[in-house]
Amino acid sequence: MISLETLQIGLDTTLVGMGMVFLVLITLAIITWLLSSIVDGSVSRKQDRNEAQQTTYFTAPPQAPPPVKPIEAPITVPVPVPVALPVPAPALIVKGVNAKTVAAIIGAVSIACEKPVDQLRFIAIRRAQTTANAWSSSSTADIIANRQAYL
Repeated sequence: MISLETLQIGLDTTLVGMGMVFLVLITLAIITWLLSSIVDGSVSRKQDRNEAQQTTYFTAPPQAPPPVKPIEAPITVPVPVPVALPVPAPALIVKGVNAKTVAAIIGAVSIACEKPVDQLRFIAIRRAQTTANAWSSSSTADIIANRQAYL
């Protein structure tokens, strides 16, 4: 059986512990409030100082541009028309990736960039060589699966 003295010690310890926790929480709240008021005050003083500096500058009124002389006869200047020359695309280097995967990657990049495939230039597509262990790969797959569930 629990004696009355043991019960009294337990209740006293509980009350003292809870009292300390709440006192520390109240102290932290006061410190946080003081720090936020100090920071807010310094930011508002800095903004007031910047506004005061901006208003003390004097800008001269803009001067009117000099009058333009009228042209008697129209001048025609031949404008060369730019001609687009075909630029050969560099050879695509594919290492360790099959053709279907390459096509899927190129299509996905084209859709993401909202540009046609002929405007994109790929130089190399290769599989990344990572030294990740099985646990890392498994957790990466889980993260990707969870993100796709919310899309």
